[in-house]
Amino acid sequence: MFQLSTARLISTLLVATPSAAPSGFSWNCVLGVVVFITACAAPLTDDECVQLLDHYTAKLVLDEHPDASRIFIAEKQAAAREVARRDPRYEFDACASRVRRSQFECAMRAPNVDAIEQCLTL
Repeated sequence: MFQLSTARLISTLLVATPSAAPSGFSWNCVLGVVVFITACAAPLTDDECVQLLDHYTAKLVLDEHPDASRIFIAEKQAAAREVARRDPRYEFDACASRVRRSQFECAMRAPNVDAIEQCLTL
């Protein structure tokens, strides 16, 4: 089972020093959280899964770089989306069937990474 606290630590270190991370590896936590949850009856759309990934990525970047520019955040979001789509290890395609709508709505209202993670692990 995905260890959220371990992945968060790794992701935090890699976001703080992005040049030290192998390509795509720094998004392990971001992508893992999105697909961590069990199946639901009303699946999310693909666009909603991308919105969730973007929201989580933005909050993660802002946690590590509070003065990050919109361009920097957008670049990190684009990188996370690319890795999510390209690398089957992250199982991003399973997001729609694993994240419940109530978890998605909670996460999208969440003001920070910790709150997002709480929404997605309930």
